[in-house]
Amino acid sequence: MLKQYEIPFKIHSSSVNAAHKLDITQLLRLMQDVASEHSALTGTDFYSMLKSSNAFWVITKTHVHFHREPTMFEDMTVRTWPNPPAGFGSDRNYLLIGSDGEIAVSAMSEWIFIDADTRRPRRIGSTAYPITEEHIADRVIDEPYHRLSNDFDDGDIAYTHIIRASDTDMTGHTNNTVYCRLMLDAFLSSFFAENKIVDFELRYAMESKEGETVTIFRRSEGNIHRLSVRNGAGKTLVTASMTTEQ
Repeated sequence: MLKQYEIPFKIHSSSVNAAHKLDITQLLRLMQDVASEHSALTGTDFYSMLKSSNAFWVITKTHVHFHREPTMFEDMTVRTWPNPPAGFGSDRNYLLIGSDGEIAVSAMSEWIFIDADTRRPRRIGSTAYPITEEHIADRVIDEPYHRLSNDFDDGDIAYTHIIRASDTDMTGHTNNTVYCRLMLDAFLSSFFAENKIVDFELRYAMESKEGETVTIFRRSEGNIHRLSVRNGAGKTLVTASMTTEQ
């Protein structure tokens, strides 16, 4: 059985924003890291799947729900497990648990397999992933991923950014967490001190690579803040929605 996996961690100063709260980009990096550790223990990590199946994992959707926003120097535990696989991949669950045993953050990400040569999705049954092994069916977020609006215009442009070497990951394209950082940079640092984040949801559509210029869009309507990153051809790379407490 693919059991739960958890590790303890402390929220250090390098992982918080100007409001002394756990930075969302750092949270997504933590989620990727603990998922990578868990998959390595089960032989389903990037290197193992590339060697056995010429395929690797990519994240296509993420939904983070904050029961509360963790702060600097908190001792916490992060716990993760994948749900039963189907189609092209599987959902993976995450919990951030405080030292009091209470859940601070619940999150889910959809992971699918991409063929290393074609960069097209691969059915999970065409890989060496252990689909017959028992998985935990529990989900930390019951509702499905939302369809995110993408009706931005030039008046919503926040800024542009050139993808640099430090923005890329081991697959050769822009790391998912970088898009999060770019979109959060569309806000002033004071925004995160003045607002409590409740939900943050992202949907990834296309890759980008080093040297490309991307444009970041932001439109805020009340406590709903919609975001997008597009490439030079105007094609959407990522869309996101952030909800703050009313």
